[in-house]
Amino acid sequence: MIVRTCLRHCRVAAAALTAMLVVLSVVSLPADAHAAADIEFVRELGGPGHAELYPSGVEVAPNGDLVVADTGNDEVVRYDSAGTSLWRAGTGGGVEFSNVRDVAVGTDGSIYVADDGNSRVVKLDSAGNFLSSWIGPASNKIG
Repeated sequence: MIVRTCLRHCRVAAAALTAMLVVLSVVSLPADAHAAADIEFVRELGGPGHAELYPSGVEVAPNGDLVVADTGNDEVVRYDSAGTSLWRAGTGGGVEFSNVRDVAVGTDGSIYVADDGNSRVVKLDSAGNFLSSWIGPASNKIG
């Protein structure tokens, strides 16, 4: 119950933040900058390969890095501000995910992962190492 409530609040907060960022980015542009010709492409994460990255949640870490929930590849990926992949969690090693839905980053840099397929929330350190998890009932799926 606590995990479901936490994840529901995380989803609502993520949706609200996304909507706020979209509104802020549109509102902050000068009136003549809304034309498509004035939009500059900055960078692409994940590369050109098929199934390279299927993001379902993105969070900005305190240092500006991006932490991405990659649902299609069952992993969490951290990128620096230049777009370089720093690490991937869930591809073996300390933790395995199934249908990662979202991520959140704490003020201390800890990363919280909504792992839908395993009915749990996983806590990682800032380097992607497993710290702990909270498990919900198997019938309590997020999606």
